[in-house]
Amino acid sequence: MPLVARERAIGALVAVDAAERRFGPDEIRLAEAFAEGAALALDNARRYAEADERRREAEILADLGLFINSSLDVDTVPQRIVDGAKELCSSDLARIALRDARTGAMIFRYWTDRPALAEPAEAGWALTGRNYLHAARTEGVIADMVVPLVIDGRTEGLLYVNHRSPRLVTARHEAIRQRLADQAAIAIRNARLFEETERRRKTAESLIAVARLISQSLDPD
Repeated sequence: MPLVARERAIGALVAVDAAERRFGPDEIRLAEAFAEGAALALDNARRYAEADERRREAEILADLGLFINSSLDVDTVPQRIVDGAKELCSSDLARIALRDARTGAMIFRYWTDRPALAEPAEAGWALTGRNYLHAARTEGVIADMVVPLVIDGRTEGLLYVNHRSPRLVTARHEAIRQRLADQAAIAIRNARLFEETERRRKTAESLIAVARLISQSLDPD
């Protein structure tokens, strides 16, 4: 008997007998009644689970948003996002790779569990390179999603979410990963701007201090 909820088949109730027989009308009606009740119960349970999951997601994203807005630490914020990605996506592993300014390579900087892949992977090569595939197999990863961290129109990093067991990824899950990647990109950009501002401030202070010394003394030493 099909289990139908909101005009959609979500499963089936199957009754079997070892002996050859024909099910009578009363038995069929009873099975239909059981199927109807089972469909209603399963649908209610699924809707409750989805609502609870969405509530948990909203709480985690809100906490991340508050943390990002209150911190400009270039290391603390990405690590918090990695931890949040693992929790939100119910994944086994999560990590962030950032582009090296000198070489352009993507290098893992933040992770929930230290990756087996230690060598940097070139941007666009990490998803198919032998090193990354070997690392994924070593860690037992069978499902992998990677979302780019785009800063000022340029891919400056990659957010990895890994699973060691089969996982159905829905459009909602993809949207969550993209939102986390967007938050990570914003946080990294803000932290870099803050670091650059601090560097310029310290440089200006040093120049002022040198100018003050020059104006106060003619001693060459």
